[in-house]
Amino acid sequence: MAFMERLTAPVLDCEGRQELLAKFDLLSGLAFNSRQDGSRQSQLCYDGTPIEMSVTLDDAARVGVRFVADVAGGLPPIEQEERPQQFRRLADLVVPAFPGSEELLDRTFALHLAGRLPASRFLVWFGSGAARGKKTLGKVYFNTEWLSPSALRHTLEPHMPPEALEIAPSLPAVTSSYYKCVAYDFDSDGLRNIKLYLQPRQEDPASLFDLFEAFPEARDGRLRSLFEIFFGKGSASTGCPCALVLGVKLGPGGSLAGFEPKVYVNLFNWGYRTFAEVGPLLHRLLDHWGYSADFLNERGPQGFEPTLAGIAVSASREGVALYFKPIPPYAYR
Repeated sequence: MAFMERLTAPVLDCEGRQELLAKFDLLSGLAFNSRQDGSRQSQLCYDGTPIEMSVTLDDAARVGVRFVADVAGGLPPIEQEERPQQFRRLADLVVPAFPGSEELLDRTFALHLAGRLPASRFLVWFGSGAARGKKTLGKVYFNTEWLSPSALRHTLEPHMPPEALEIAPSLPAVTSSYYKCVAYDFDSDGLRNIKLYLQPRQEDPASLFDLFEAFPEARDGRLRSLFEIFFGKGSASTGCPCALVLGVKLGPGGSLAGFEPKVYVNLFNWGYRTFAEVGPLLHRLLDHWGYSADFLNERGPQGFEPTLAGIAVSASREGVALYFKPIPPYAYR
């Protein structure tokens, strides 16, 4: 908790900090309470750590923080058929209330968990995020690995604008990939974002960038350009990202406000295993945007290590996210 307090201090106002920290206290406590189910390792991080944090920065010098937790190992033991309702009740503590929120969450959990595989360690993850001047988000991530394209479309249909629904379910076949999960961001006004996480099945980075550049937000080559500023010239055609994310931004009444394609890289696999190694990459992108972030210590937070980097573009912004996790012995094994 002390680390999260320090992390949010330069980013959030008092009210936003308190809301985020309360959710962090709840979810991190459950995530590390592994006595109930310690034999089943979390899939959130490569070593079984059940919590991950991130800092986001964009081309307008806006900073945000976010975390996600796998709480399944810390929840009280319960019969498998009752697990969906257990997760659903926890969502009420994470997702801000808004008109119709109970019905929307009921429907979302029912659709996503109807065909679940009981043996799957990852069913639902929970998290929160905030940025200065914006409402705190409640985040819910659902495993979609067992969903066929038609089942995925059926699951997304109540939430996703028709224009996006015509595109999103067909992407796995085009890219030889599969949707690993779907995430929903809620604030006190309702559902704000839907994010679909594509897991590539083959090493073909060029075609993956070509796919995302079919979207108007990335058609000008910005996504590929930012990626190469961060990782170096030629990196967009020589190394395959670990995941692609199609963000669907929602406006009033659930209308489509635009797309935000994002490319994720596993920093460990790409040879960047310390904050000292990642720092120059991050500052290279900040130099491109014309500002510096003094609170980013090159050594990084003590007791943590970087995990992922995400490069994103939309009609209104360019962004980077740096993800990190606690180093064992804090990890859930």
